[in-house]
Amino acid sequence: MTRRLHSRVGLTLTLALAVSALPALAWGPRAEVAIVGTAAHVISQDGAVRLSNLEKDIKVGASISHEMALKLCPNIDTDPLGAIETQMYLLKSVRGNRIDPYYAYRLGVLGKLVASSTAPLAEANPTYRNLYYADVENNIQEAVLTPSHRVLVDSAAYFQRLQREARTQEDVILKDYQSGQGFAGAARASLSADASRSVSAV
Repeated sequence: MTRRLHSRVGLTLTLALAVSALPALAWGPRAEVAIVGTAAHVISQDGAVRLSNLEKDIKVGASISHEMALKLCPNIDTDPLGAIETQMYLLKSVRGNRIDPYYAYRLGVLGKLVASSTAPLAEANPTYRNLYYADVENNIQEAVLTPSHRVLVDSAAYFQRLQREARTQEDVILKDYQSGQGFAGAARASLSADASRSVSAV
């Protein structure tokens, strides 16, 4: 029992450190809706949960404002992991035999939090980071969202790996923005892979 508790605490601390530096709700609204909506569609196709009739409610949850997200999850800025875990536990505790519109809405909120935790340029200069997210908003329709197969993962190791992947092109993207090329270079070339990584996480 003690060993299990220590293991759980260690896992939580590791994941907290991995995501604590991320800006809350990093992707823009259109990007988040596209990411979460695609993930919901994949889950429905897999037959794990029937969400096709509730896609609108999921997208509403994924598109809430930062202010509304703070009301629902007061710790999203200070403890992203805690916010994600709280939403997961809440949904698990109230899950019934069927998924109603409000449950789907909260699934969308959870998807929004998870997608944000895997966004690129998380720790970059805010000026360039904000320019990048604005450009993604204007170009998300070009992305080909291809999620990976659903698998059970170790949360801490999984998020750490995805964040390392998200940082792979960071230096190149920042240099493009600093040089004036902006989104036209590496950012555009990696958009599909970056957005698909968030879809898989959701």
